[in-house]
Amino acid sequence: MSDKKILDYTSLDSFLGGKVALHQPIKGYRANIDSVLLASAVDAEKGHTVLELGCGVGTVSLCLMARVNGVNVVGVELQSYYAKLANYNFRKNGAQGNILECCIKQIPSEYKQIDYDRVILNPPYYRISKKETIKKTPVEIAKKEIELCLDDWLDTAITRCAQKGKVVIIHKTERLSQILKLFDRRLGGVIIRPIASKKGEAAKRILLCGEKGSAAPLQILPTFHIHRGITRDDLSTNYTVKAEGILRHAKGLDWT
Repeated sequence: MSDKKILDYTSLDSFLGGKVALHQPIKGYRANIDSVLLASAVDAEKGHTVLELGCGVGTVSLCLMARVNGVNVVGVELQSYYAKLANYNFRKNGAQGNILECCIKQIPSEYKQIDYDRVILNPPYYRISKKETIKKTPVEIAKKEIELCLDDWLDTAITRCAQKGKVVIIHKTERLSQILKLFDRRLGGVIIRPIASKKGEAAKRILLCGEKGSAAPLQILPTFHIHRGITRDDLSTNYTVKAEGILRHAKGLDWT
């Protein structure tokens, strides 16, 4: 497929104050604040190998590489169109990486041999109900557990993670107990950072980081607030100082 065909019906969007510019479908699944927050939560260093499961058009990995030079990224994406867009976006942002067009359970053997220092994922958030009619649209595949459930995603992430490496995930707060159950005895030093839109609201998202082979105790950090104040004014301009640093200036999330 030509680059021109790939870019049909896409928009060019900027992230991190223009440090990253990428094409994504106008009507398909689109990156959001969760993608940038996940990238900010990865404490990778130069020379680290990073595996992103379900990389979409490459937003998380590109935001990470804009902050940390010299990381080696492998992205896995099931949907062919998104994988092609990710490859295009990597090239246009001058980023080096490998995008694998496959299911996360079918990673080619050569990539299974790599010890990944960091495994990152923003998996589908929503379960499929028994009464629900399944529509395998690009958006539903990205948002709903149609083929694989959360347990499958986490098992793959932990399996692919190197000893002393870390798994970093963003998800809905209501899935916390399930995530911790999968982490149990496989990852230690787990840190939980609740994410709320603003003060006075409950956290709807959580960021979790766990280290493979660690015996350190679990920590729950104070809630991270994205917007200032308790009133709902223009949410695109009233970010907290810390959120502004992450979303506009490519700062890393504070895990302390």
